[in-house]
Amino acid sequence: MKTDRQSVILSIIQDRPIQTQQQLLEALAERGISCTQGTLSRDIKQLHLVKFPMEDGKQRYTADTGAVSSEQLKKLTQISRQGVVSFKLAENLIIVKTLPGFASGVGSYLDKLNLEHVLGTLAGNDTVLIAMTDSRTAQALYRDLRAAF
Repeated sequence: MKTDRQSVILSIIQDRPIQTQQQLLEALAERGISCTQGTLSRDIKQLHLVKFPMEDGKQRYTADTGAVSSEQLKKLTQISRQGVVSFKLAENLIIVKTLPGFASGVGSYLDKLNLEHVLGTLAGNDTVLIAMTDSRTAQALYRDLRAAF
């Protein structure tokens, strides 16, 4: 049952832009699948679904598979460039300010780049925190990001 439901969820988010859990619950109901919001939240977490900004500024659920094609990376680059507002450097941390709703997509984009010396990224609604191994590598990435964006 759970595997079937999760398979349908992946199919739904691939077929159309789903922006909220409520929309996803309704789409599941259209396919004859009933579940609670709590169950859906667990499914979203287990499937590693993330909200990704679209070109119109709205967000949609998408599966974070970890692998991207060169065409997908090109699209991620374009969207990320549109959403980034500024960068700040603080020791071994880089703070990326984005338009509201873009931080998750920008963080995902940065993760997909597999940048050396990046310990990890943390994204909120309009801020991405990049933790680097040391301040020297943070300064180098900060310069590169400012030049690229």
